[in-house]
Amino acid sequence: MWEPVTLPFKNNSQPLPALPTPDEIRACANVIWERSAAKVVAVNNEIVVKFGSCVETWEGQALVYLERHAPKIPAPRFEAAFIAGLTANYRASSERRGCPDYKARFYETCLPRVLQGHRPTLTHGDIQQKNIVVAENGRNNQGERSFDITLVDWEAAGWCPDFWEFFCASCAPPFLSWEEDWCWRIHEFLQIWPAEMALLRMMDKDWL
Repeated sequence: MWEPVTLPFKNNSQPLPALPTPDEIRACANVIWERSAAKVVAVNNEIVVKFGSCVETWEGQALVYLERHAPKIPAPRFEAAFIAGLTANYRASSERRGCPDYKARFYETCLPRVLQGHRPTLTHGDIQQKNIVVAENGRNNQGERSFDITLVDWEAAGWCPDFWEFFCASCAPPFLSWEEDWCWRIHEFLQIWPAEMALLRMMDKDWL
C-alpha cells in the first residue's frame, strides 16, 4: 500500500547530487518557466527546481510514487522536498512587497523546529460544523438515541502532515470569536497541535 513520504524528504535511491540552498535557488537566472506565484529554474545540468506560493507538496509525492511504482512512466526524478519551501515562498512574497527580511529569518529558524517529524495522514482539510451531517436512527435496545455521522465536502482532502487537520479546522469562522463550544469540543476528536497551529496561523495572517 502506498504511503506518502514524510517531509522533509531526500531521495536516496540513487547517488544524490549536491542540493542548492534556498538562496541559490532564488538567485538562479536560468528560468525555464514563470508565473506570478511559481517559477521553474535550472540550477545546473542535473537539478531543476520548482518553487513558489502555489506549488503543492502533492506534486512531489506524485513523482515519488511514479519512481517507486511506475518507473517506466517518463517523469523527473524527485530529489528533495523541504519545509524551507514555505519560508522561501514567504521570503519571495516579502521581497516583492519590499519588506525587510526579519520575519523571513524568523520563519526560516522556527518552522523546521516545529514542523519536522510529522507523519503523512489522510486529511479532510475542512472540518467544521457545516460539513458534518448527523442523521438520527431512533433508539437502540437500551433506549439510547443513535446517530449516523457523515463527513461531506472532501474537495480539500489529501495526504498531509498530521497537524494539518487541526490547523485547517482552527481557521474556520467559530475560531475567530471563540464564542461557540465547538472551539473547545474539537479536541474530543482531533489531536491538538497548538505550536504548529500558532506558527502557521501567524504565517497565514502574514500572507492575507
